[in-house]
Amino acid sequence: MCPLFGGFTVILTIELFLFTQKFVNTFSEGLRAEYSSKGISVQNVMPGLVATAMTGIRPPRFWAPNAEKYAQSAIATIGVQKGSCGFWFHALLGFLENFIPFQTFRTRKVYLAAKETVLRRKIKK
Repeated sequence: MCPLFGGFTVILTIELFLFTQKFVNTFSEGLRAEYSSKGISVQNVMPGLVATAMTGIRPPRFWAPNAEKYAQSAIATIGVQKGSCGFWFHALLGFLENFIPFQTFRTRKVYLAAKETVLRRKIKK
């Protein structure tokens, strides 16, 4: 599974983001199972943070590439993997989540800090 940290900076209601991401992943698995016998492959890309205007991350960082770099990396996984994080650092975080449950990071303090950051950015605009 790929990292879910991205929701903290974009969506205030993290549960809705997590539910939607899980649904898309499960739906993709279902499509893959149903259509693989017909020669149709289904790949789900589950990104982490990308440096865009939407996330407010500028300039790009090693953990949040710009959109072009992310797209190049994700495209390289087409036909190679059933599911992909699309970027090496996002895959690393996903790997680490197998050992450190996401709930460890989902504390009230982190959530409130992320909410405050998003609200500050909205006020500046």
